[in-house]
Amino acid sequence: MFVDTNSLKESGLGRIVLFYTKCKRVTTSISRMANDLVSTWSRPIIKRSASYRDRQVKVAQDVDMADGASQRVQPERLNAILARAKESDKGKIRKNAVTIPQSTYGGFTVAPRADAGMRPNLSVQNDIERRKQNAERMRALTRKIGVK
Repeated sequence: MFVDTNSLKESGLGRIVLFYTKCKRVTTSISRMANDLVSTWSRPIIKRSASYRDRQVKVAQDVDMADGASQRVQPERLNAILARAKESDKGKIRKNAVTIPQSTYGGFTVAPRADAGMRPNLSVQNDIERRKQNAERMRALTRKIGVK
């Protein structure tokens, strides 16, 4: 369903549909339909594809050194974090005041790598190699049995 953005603006229908997305008294079926229309109509405007496969997420990469070795960014030490917190507490008047906890959601501008913080284990690599060799032996044996 394609709707021209100019005709949508002139008709005033977009305002009504947007109202139904925000109104609390609307039935769930109407609200769901209005949300679907808003997402369908807004995708061409913000130039986004409806396909999840077209989505591109930046992934953190290692910093490459000149000699070819990669260097990982070291996490900040606890002492440095505590020192920074102490500096920020200096300006506060009531240090022991109780505050209501607020939920915060961290957002990533760059998605973390799937193997971040993990170093390849030699015993795991040896195990993988051993399994590959065993699989190759099994294939060779099944070929010999299948030939006869």
